[in-house]
Amino acid sequence: MVLEVWEPEGVHEEYELSVSNGKIQEINFLPFKMFHLDVLNKGEDDVKVMVNNQSLPQGCTLSKDERRDFEAKSPKYSRIAFYSEGTATVKVTATR
Repeated sequence: MVLEVWEPEGVHEEYELSVSNGKIQEINFLPFKMFHLDVLNKGEDDVKVMVNNQSLPQGCTLSKDERRDFEAKSPKYSRIAFYSEGTATVKVTATR
């Protein structure tokens, strides 16, 4: 029997993206995977957030000044993507 134990490294990475005009912007964390993602929509318009393999219909919607935390017990977040019909600025803090 093999027991895998994951411990966070305590490394935080910050990103800020502008999302607009119906184009998908994404961040790939590879070769690492993240334990925690903190996403804040600082823009005027709604933004859709998709993690890992999620497609646009599966994403969650963040309104202006709305925040969402994605938390995992093991490192599992390798990608996060954003979509907005209008204009949004998204701040992401990722922890590995």
